[in-house]
Amino acid sequence: MSPSENDFERISSTENSAALGMLARQGGYDNLRRGPPKPPSPWLLIDLDPLWVMPEGVPDQVNEEIKRLALRAFRLCTKVDEWIYAFNEPELGAGPTYRFWPHRSVVEEFVSWPVSFFPNGDDQAFVSQGFDWGVIAYATYEEVHDWTLYVFGQPLLDAFVGHWPRAWSNVLDTKGEIPRSLLL
Repeated sequence: MSPSENDFERISSTENSAALGMLARQGGYDNLRRGPPKPPSPWLLIDLDPLWVMPEGVPDQVNEEIKRLALRAFRLCTKVDEWIYAFNEPELGAGPTYRFWPHRSVVEEFVSWPVSFFPNGDDQAFVSQGFDWGVIAYATYEEVHDWTLYVFGQPLLDAFVGHWPRAWSNVLDTKGEIPRSLLL
């Protein structure tokens, strides 16, 4: 069994519908695509477009750094036996949703995750069970800032202090009190 099979557990369609409803109500994500997410404050909006290298995509070392630092932050925000939601393609309820256990993942051995930090044609999200913190990767499908990422919620923003991915340095917008070190 690969680490991802132990870390990610697909939830039932009934649970998926309930989770998508909560993501819409409390996480500010409109799965009917009537506009960008409006996550609870505080949040940072990051431009991901510069990370895409044609034709290969996002370089492996960039993707691995983001996974490693995000996993560290998720662990700081969860208990050892606690899971968070991982949404793959939540727009229109099209994709699967998983329970993701950050503490089960092996940092040194990255395998392909079923949910990404890049909206590679489909939106992606990692969100706490309370929908009060998380990461939403969003594709606007417009000319400007096609790929964006919201990092939201005070616990998660605080967990990234001192360990912010270099690739997330292009901050487009903020709302609420953001730790100053994340904006440098």
